Amino acid sequence: MISFVDFAPTLLELTQTTHNSMMPISGKSFLNILESTKGEKIDPTRNYSFAGRERHSSARYDNLGYPQRAVFTNEYALIWNMKPERWPAGDPQQYNPKDTINLLPIYGVDQNNKYIKNSAFTDVDDSPSKTFLILNREKENIHNYFEFAFGKRPEYELYNIKNDPDCITNLADNSNYKTQKTKLLAVLKTKLQETKDPRLVSENPEIFETYKRYSSIRKFPKTQ
Repeated sequence: MISFVDFAPTLLELTQTTHNSMMPISGKSFLNILESTKGEKIDPTRNYSFAGRERHSSARYDNLGYPQRAVFTNEYALIWNMKPERWPAGDPQQYNPKDTINLLPIYGVDQNNKYIKNSAFTDVDDSPSKTFLILNREKENIHNYFEFAFGKRPEYELYNIKNDPDCITNLADNSNYKTQKTKLLAVLKTKLQETKDPRLVSENPEIFETYKRYSSIRKFPKTQ
């Protein structure tokens, strides 16, 4: 299991570059795996990989992000949506950027059933597939796909990625998977404590929301 933080030490080892003058390295090189000719597991300590998300773009009221932390094994993925009341793909409605007083229509769909460019769910770039899902969201055979792409998520998501690689069936509230959920959540929280993740250990867990954005900021209504 490889995490993104493992790439830097791998490249440094591969290029025989010292990191003495750099910030401390938090990951671990996996060059030994890349160079191995064995077919079985090379490093028995690599049982988990981790990922996190904060603010991606200006997509919510007051420039808020969507904090997530996740842990993966070769069989399960556990995702912790720390602010499940927020929209993961961005708010579904914003003020008109031309006057910042009048609201654009919900989901960015005008009276002619046309999608207004860059008007909703702006953590997802506009595309033909995004437009199709929004415009056809009420159709029975499309609605679930719309919800998967843009709908709010529960606080915890647990998926069996061997049996369900597309992560469609959330097992987090399934009593048959309580043991897996409890174990992975404990592993994830331990890692967050070890790395001093502000969301878990800081006196100011909202510090990520305070970082200045240098690009333009969209204006969204406070309540949805």
